[in-house]
Amino acid sequence: MTTTDSANATEDDNTNTPPAAPSTTTPAAASTRTQRVPRHHWNRRALLPITAWMIALVLVSLVHWAIPGHRWLLIHMFTLGVLTNAVLVWTHYFTEKFLHHRHADTTRRWHKRRIIAFNIAISATLIGQILTPSWAPGWAITAAGSGGIGLVLIAHTYSLSSHYRAQHHEQRYASAVLAHIYSTLFLTLGVGVGAIAAHDMGDPLHSQLRLAHLNLSILGFIGLAALGTLTVLFPAIWRTRAPAPTNGGISILALGVVIAATGFLLGHRIVAVAGLLLYLAGLFDAALGWSRCINIIVKDPRDRITFAASSTLCAPLWLIGALITLIHSTLTADTIATITLPTTSVLVGFAAQLLIGVMSYLLPTTLGGGPKAVRTGQTVFNRAGLFRSTLINIGLIIWLVTDNSWLRVVSSLLVFGSLAIFLILSPLAVRAQHGVVRGTRLPLTLPATPRWGQITAALAVLAFIIASFGGLQAPITSGPPAPATNGTAHTAARTEIAVTMGDMEFQPSELAVPKGNELILHLHNTDTQAHDLKFTNGARSGRIEAGETSTLYVGAITDTTEGWCTIAGHKAQGMTLTVNPTAPPAASDAPTSPQSQVAHPDTVPVDNGINPTQQPINRR
Repeated sequence: MTTTDSANATEDDNTNTPPAAPSTTTPAAASTRTQRVPRHHWNRRALLPITAWMIALVLVSLVHWAIPGHRWLLIHMFTLGVLTNAVLVWTHYFTEKFLHHRHADTTRRWHKRRIIAFNIAISATLIGQILTPSWAPGWAITAAGSGGIGLVLIAHTYSLSSHYRAQHHEQRYASAVLAHIYSTLFLTLGVGVGAIAAHDMGDPLHSQLRLAHLNLSILGFIGLAALGTLTVLFPAIWRTRAPAPTNGGISILALGVVIAATGFLLGHRIVAVAGLLLYLAGLFDAALGWSRCINIIVKDPRDRITFAASSTLCAPLWLIGALITLIHSTLTADTIATITLPTTSVLVGFAAQLLIGVMSYLLPTTLGGGPKAVRTGQTVFNRAGLFRSTLINIGLIIWLVTDNSWLRVVSSLLVFGSLAIFLILSPLAVRAQHGVVRGTRLPLTLPATPRWGQITAALAVLAFIIASFGGLQAPITSGPPAPATNGTAHTAARTEIAVTMGDMEFQPSELAVPKGNELILHLHNTDTQAHDLKFTNGARSGRIEAGETSTLYVGAITDTTEGWCTIAGHKAQGMTLTVNPTAPPAASDAPTSPQSQVAHPDTVPVDNGINPTQQPINRR
């Protein structure tokens, strides 16, 4: 895209458009520029792996319940396949634009080779991790793939650093390139730590490595890459002006990542919290500049509130919320192994939403063809923009807070669908933009005022769905009466058994209980996702989050009783439990105290009142 195209892309006097590389268009070519389709730039071909991983992610998510370890697979298909490919492509592109220095042809060729090698390494890493549980050498494949990813990232970091050292002097947007350098450096470290953590060495070391890996990969890699880019693109997308980014703000974010990762790696939670607070301070500093853009838009919204604009506004809010949640969890968790990570909020609310929103703006801009063609492409990407944005953000809130498994499934489908529609709009936008350039169709323009009715329509859809499921809470089926808690004697003996929940199974999955005994289960979720347990007699635990424990009163066991996890797809993967009655003991052998496979405190806490049949259990 030429300098003129970039400057006129928004047709607005107060546009803060990212700088374009020096134009190489000859006068003759410029005179006929609008009569032919723009030549495909190398980075548009480099975007093909991103699209391929997006499609693969959608397909795998449709059948994820049938894939062992699907959570890890989906997360890394997105973070490595989609996000990291996007960062490799766009950071290379923005380095050229922000530093006003065109890459040499040899640099472009090596960058394409790095992308090919990177995707081969990703595939090896994912395949090795899938094979590891059933095939011991699978870990070696994962390690080799991780090593390949690390080498590519080191080469990419070196390339960006070389251009930065040579050209950053007196460049307005040089700090954004510095953020990209920090970003890829942190991912290189994160991949190394993650490769070590893939080989379970037991807690607390494994949890420390896992937390350091996620901190480097999410806050360091995704956060700095996104925030560095947003310092330039946020005002450009909102078509306002904002202060130029500074090295100081970027350095605060980077220092926060280093301190937090070190704290997690060494198991010092206070140090980790100090780093997270420093990162949060840097994030608020960036948000202060963006808030000035929003104040301008509130006074004069015109046609500037689009899907891309709303995405760049809402995504950082999800990151701020997730960071506050992580700080609270780090301070209040009993051990470092029980720290819960707001993974869904960061990856879906922040990373995925921001990526789709920014690409909805950037793809028409890089395709070029003149301001009318660019505006046409952006208009296509903005179809039902505020409707989709509302479904993504409010739907994600419902997804996170609901206790109803099927409502969670439906809300997640709405969120993913609103994001995945980008794959359908992309070819439509390119075709429309080419049509304007060729003169075979009229250009499109954004609505003169925001379509606020789309927000109302989306809220109505979500309200109807919630009402259809009877509210956010899962229906509770009345179970047997709870044990007495006032010291009175029980009419039947009790059997207490500890059961763990993880890896899509209950352990033990078959229980033998003397016929007529009352069964009390002490449940511990050792997995990285929530589970629950429901029996055919109506007893139900309610949702138990990762790392949490709960006590469930099942009732007197007189017949074979089946139990299962009610979360969508978990039962189909084998997460079931069977209670078999055995011959009752002779009267002289009847137990005088409850049986238990593990020691338990005298009083077991209630599971937040989710199930009215759960009560504190006082030992006799």
